[in-house]
Amino acid sequence: MTLDRSLSVSRGDLLVFLCAVAFALHIVAVARYTPGDDPVALTFVQILVVSGGSLLLSLVAEPPPALGSPPLWGALIATALLGTSLAFLVQNAVQRFTSPTYTALIFASEPVFAALFAWWWAAEILTTRGWIGAALVVAGMAVTELGSAERQGKADPSP
Repeated sequence: MTLDRSLSVSRGDLLVFLCAVAFALHIVAVARYTPGDDPVALTFVQILVVSGGSLLLSLVAEPPPALGSPPLWGALIATALLGTSLAFLVQNAVQRFTSPTYTALIFASEPVFAALFAWWWAAEILTTRGWIGAALVVAGMAVTELGSAERQGKADPSP
């Protein structure tokens, strides 16, 4: 969906793919190694480690922003508190009650909800390519769901 006319894969495409792999590994690791852990403590450690690593990487990769900038603090609050900390806390709290497959399905639905929110909030319009991409995301989730249910013999999805 993101290939241009030259059929080349861009750096951004590669980064998105690597991010998807990292999310998948994270979901499997949380399911495997932390089912009995305190979700608040787990989330705190996760956010602390990622924040420290991101800070170090950002100092190398980007010039520091103006810390007094209100848009910066608004973006930090929205992404750090809501988009990251709250999302990880909810995932850590509820993933122990469901399978990694269902957790991955919820994560996979994020682009669909992002498109709906962009349409509602910013009046964005999907192009034909965007509609095809959205259909592929939904179809991929359905195929995964159906395949998982068949492999499990339609068993209870909880671990």
